Amino acid sequence: MYYPVHSNEYGEVYPIKPDGTHGRWRLSKEKFDELLSNKQVIFEKQNDGRIEAYKIILEGTQTETAQDSILNSEIVKTTAHGSKEISELFGNKIFDYPKPSTVSEHLLKIATSEGVILDFFAGSATTAQAVLELNKQDNGNRKFIMVQMPEPCDENSEAYKAGYKTIADIAKERIRRVIQKLTSPLPPLLKERGKEVSYAQELFKGAGTALFGNARSMRKEKTEAEDKLWRELRNKQIENCKFRRQHPIGNFIADFYCHEKKLLIEVDGGYHDKKEQQAYDLARTQIINEFGIKVIRFSNEEVLNDMQEVLKKITEALQLHSPSPSGEGAGGEVGFKVFKLSPSSFKIWRGAEIDSEEKLTQQMDAFTNPTRPGADKQNMLYELMLKAGYELTSPLTPLQMERGTRGEVYSINNNELIIALDAMNEKLVEQIIAAKPQKVIILDSLFTGNDQLKTNTVLQMRDAGVDFKTI
Repeated sequence: MYYPVHSNEYGEVYPIKPDGTHGRWRLSKEKFDELLSNKQVIFEKQNDGRIEAYKIILEGTQTETAQDSILNSEIVKTTAHGSKEISELFGNKIFDYPKPSTVSEHLLKIATSEGVILDFFAGSATTAQAVLELNKQDNGNRKFIMVQMPEPCDENSEAYKAGYKTIADIAKERIRRVIQKLTSPLPPLLKERGKEVSYAQELFKGAGTALFGNARSMRKEKTEAEDKLWRELRNKQIENCKFRRQHPIGNFIADFYCHEKKLLIEVDGGYHDKKEQQAYDLARTQIINEFGIKVIRFSNEEVLNDMQEVLKKITEALQLHSPSPSGEGAGGEVGFKVFKLSPSSFKIWRGAEIDSEEKLTQQMDAFTNPTRPGADKQNMLYELMLKAGYELTSPLTPLQMERGTRGEVYSINNNELIIALDAMNEKLVEQIIAAKPQKVIILDSLFTGNDQLKTNTVLQMRDAGVDFKTI
């Protein structure tokens, strides 16, 4: 409730306390503006130079001050401090009258050092920032759930001009920036495996000088596929994540690298299909994985002929892969996931509506493929996780497959559960069983036209002691 009001005599007036600190108006800005328009506010200059505002009651026979708060503003600060926090994170004031994170921090210190904090009207996610920063301060283990409707931003607002179409977009980006501030500050030293290293060392993993010259040359000699994908990745077009091209890292040069998400993308020409090259690529990937970096690969043909599918897989990898720096988080591991309420990805069997042979036939035909038309695979993945009894926060990673194996296969809780959504063949089945899962879920439609593969899969899973289900 800290904002300026206009006085014809004194100009902009703020609620300042006698000791010179920021106070708080008792009224909302809208109510104050209404009183001003009705000429129900008078301003008086005090001996110490402050301007106080008074609400006129009963035609001026009584007055009362219009400021103060039940919380000590010296501890919890004011909305002016909240605006400053937003400006420091975004470089601009993109959200009006945000409460300062110190308000939530003050209340959280009283309440708990662990547990789940729910903010059902998250706004710009001030509470999330408070949880992250307080965990950093006292090594707490608090978690947060932020709920925010996708309320549109005014098209003339600074937020909309900056690319944030809804209040929820602002909240998500604020959380990302707070995490980045707490875990990856550029000037200070970072810690890795107990050693202090500079940001440059963390970014390039000790890459030699010669690699930087080679990288510059490779940027000038990019392939058609690399050039096409770079046009899609540059300028934070995907998940607001920054990618670097031909990036030296360790003893290698990555085609594309996102340091924030620790995601490396390789675009491979035909020679990568050779057996010797595949062995080298596998060894290289294992070395890069030791840095905590995930590697995904695409062939030139995939990039040139099916860009939408390539971008979809990159987006999913960015959303799924949220690394946490070793010991440098806000109280430990740091990350967050975003979910939106939506209808089920699977068709619902409506038995109560079947009152004729014709309707039964229609339902049976509809369930030849139980997934709804246009259903998103990532949505299906999380829905199946929930139905299998897992939490939305359960560890979820793409299962590492041998090169040349196509298909989207996901591991939940370190291979406790494996879900396949994209393709199925004998080689995939062998690799899934080799991961020794307790349970496997596969879309039944992946076996369409190949009953023998489905029968063999059932038998192989049974022999391996795996609880196998098709949907």
